[in-house]
Formats: sequence, C-alpha cells, structure tokens
Amino acid sequence: MKKYIFNYKSYTIKAFIFLCFSMLIVLCSCNDDETNGDTTPPEEVTNVTFEPNNGGGTFFYDVPEDEDVLLVKAVYKLDSEKTIFRASSFYSDSLKIDGLGSLKPYTVELIAVDRAGNESKPVIQEVTPLTPTTQLVLATVEVIPSFSSVFVRWKNPQRKNIVIGVNYTVNGFTVIKKFASNELSEKILIDNLETSSHDISVFIEDDFENKTSAKVFNIEPLGDVLLDKTKFSFLRDELLPDEMHETWVELDDQGMEITQNRTVIRSEKEGGFEGNWNAEERNPDGEIQYFWDGIIDDGILRNKNFFSTGLSGSVPFSYYIDLGEEVVMSRFRVWQQDWNQIETGKDQSGNAYSNGNVEIFELWVSNDKVNWERIRKAIIVKPFDEIEAKQEALDGHHFIVYEEDPRFTKPFRYLEYRGLQRFDEADGTCYASELSIYGNPN
Repeated sequence: MKKYIFNYKSYTIKAFIFLCFSMLIVLCSCNDDETNGDTTPPEEVTNVTFEPNNGGGTFFYDVPEDEDVLLVKAVYKLDSEKTIFRASSFYSDSLKIDGLGSLKPYTVELIAVDRAGNESKPVIQEVTPLTPTTQLVLATVEVIPSFSSVFVRWKNPQRKNIVIGVNYTVNGFTVIKKFASNELSEKILIDNLETSSHDISVFIEDDFENKTSAKVFNIEPLGDVLLDKTKFSFLRDELLPDEMHETWVELDDQGMEITQNRTVIRSEKEGGFEGNWNAEERNPDGEIQYFWDGIIDDGILRNKNFFSTGLSGSVPFSYYIDLGEEVVMSRFRVWQQDWNQIETGKDQSGNAYSNGNVEIFELWVSNDKVNWERIRKAIIVKPFDEIEAKQEALDGHHFIVYEEDPRFTKPFRYLEYRGLQRFDEADGTCYASELSIYGNPN
C-alpha cells in the first residue's frame, strides 16, 4: 500500500495567498492615478448558477463590467465553523468551492473585488453539494476476515486526499490506526487479532476536518497455527529431480488471469536458472539453516543469524526447503538481516531496507518435487515513518498468501524461496534472517 503525507488545508490556503499575491502585484503595477483615492465598490456578479459536485461545486456568473475588477471571491463556513475563502481572477467566469462535508444547504457569499480593494455587495447563494467524498468512500468500505487478521479495503473514485481511521481492540486495549491515501482503490491489513469476534469500526476524514460517523463490522478472523520449524530441513540439489514443471499465474493488460507453464531441465543449466539450483548452503557470512531456527538477526548483538548467498550469489537465486510433513499454508512472516540497523542518513550505516537484503521474492510449493506452483510474489515495502519501519522489521513482514480471497493453499510438503531483487537493485550477495510459516498440518 502507498502512503501519502499531505496537508490539503495548507495547500489551499497557499493557493489562495498566491492568487491574492499575484493580484497584488497587478494592483501595485497599476498607475497610482487609477487606484489612489478610489472608494467606489464594483458592481455585483450577475446571472449566477451553481453546478454541484461531491463536497462542493462550481459557480458560473457574469463578471461586473467595471474596468478595475480584479477578482471574485467566495466566502463560506465549513461544518467546523471555519471560514473559507476561494477566489478566481476577472479573466474567469467560474469559481470552485470545496470542503462541504454534509448533504445540506450552505450559505456562500460571492463578492467582486477591484484593484483598490473595494468590495461589492455580496451575492448570497444557498447551495447544496452532492454526497461528500468522505461519505462516498465510507459506503465502499469492506472488512474481509483473514488469518488472525482482517483486510480493510475501499474505493476512492475521485482520488481525493482522505484519511481512513480503523478502531479495534487487542488484548483489552483500544487501538486506533489512521492511513492517508489518494489511491483509486486500496486495502490495509490489520493483524495480530485473536480468532474471536471483533467489532471493527471504520471512519473517513478529510483535510477540512470533516469526519463521518463510524461504520461497524463484526468480524471473526480465520484460524491457523505456526508450523513446527524443527521439522524443516534443507533440500539439497542432489535430492531434487533433473526435470521440473512450473506453473504460475500472471495478469494481462485487462487484469485477467493467465496461467503460464514452463519445463526446466536442470542438467542443461550451468548454475541457477530463475532459481532451480540452491544458492550456497553455508559460507563465512551465513547459513541457510538459520532461516528457520527461530532466531532473528540482530545487528547490535552481531549474532549473524541469517542466510547469505555468498560471493557467487546474486539474483535470481533459490533455496529449497523440506517442511517435513504435508501442510496447507495461509500466511507467512519474513525478517531482514540487521532488523534494528535502519539507514536513515548518509552518515548512518545499516542493512534493513537496504543493501543486500531481499526486497522482492517468490514462494513456490510442490508435493512431489517435480511439479511446482508459485503461490505468492511478495515485496517488502518500507513504511514512511522510521519508527513504524523499525517496528515492522522487528515484528517481521507479514504476508497473506491469497490477499483477495484469504484461504489455505493446496496441500504441499516442499517449498522454494526464490529471491528476485535486492533493496539496492544491484547484483551481489543476498541476505534474509528468518521465515515463519502459518497454516495447518494436513
């Protein structure tokens, strides 16, 4: 999910100030004889009409014929009782207003202003907008149960700047999370929930302090368990068949799913081919068995608990893992090397979200080591906030296998972790610290 930090109030105020400043330049450039001592106000705007839209609308009018008219401004109050100004130059015969947070009449004053700063008598308009953006977005909100979590998703057809607030309870504590967005459609994951009934309240805010009432969803997350890592083992190359058949799904330009297939003869390749050969099992930097030993690499403790593909390693690369039993999978977490060493400036060193840590990877599964299916392509995205980024690196990056329709995978025993891209997008040694898999023994 993309996050945007925005301040629309600041933007609109700055825009108004910029317009007024521009007009002031024009005013100051005029001959003093044109403005000095002028106290005659301009005529009012005439033939006013209003075309409403969601949360606002556009006025159309005839500008007064006074030669010294500079601009037309609109003055109105928001639901918060704050007074808002909007302005349009004398070159235009229209003026837009926004920020109206309710489906009710609002009083707007339209005032013509001349170069001397004289104002016309206000033309009073009672206008009613269409359904405000906050209410439009709230009507689209869905809360979908997932494994020990829920997805909150929504649509924002106008792509307006909004904030989505989610209120829920964890271990007896009320939690409120807010997410800024202006995407056409988006979803967020609320995790670490118990598999019991939860009231999830969702509300929408905008930058004009408009806020909807809460929409409450009673949801019970799906259940799963952490798979026993003591049963995991490294599946060495000599235990893999020479011929492998791969199946995966891609989306075409219209968003339709297309199933792809490929047969790989491993003996015909020198080294890795889109994976299919294991990267180095161990080297002085790391060891693949550390990937499931339950210990997270800590850059401060320098416990060096991570896998390393070695000096000859690069992307793409693979590691094959025998889970020790047939399982179904629901979700997983991955941890980076040096979770607590986050690079925030040129003079600070650190590996999390940088350097050789794996940013993009895939999970492939099989029950016979011959036929493999890709179940997930995952991207680790660094949160904008540094505190949140460090906390997520500590907690592990959480992924649901099937986000759009949370469910278990088909039964399998063998897993391929396929690294596709480092954070620095360069070639070279790749690292990751830990993998936890959730699901159920089949």
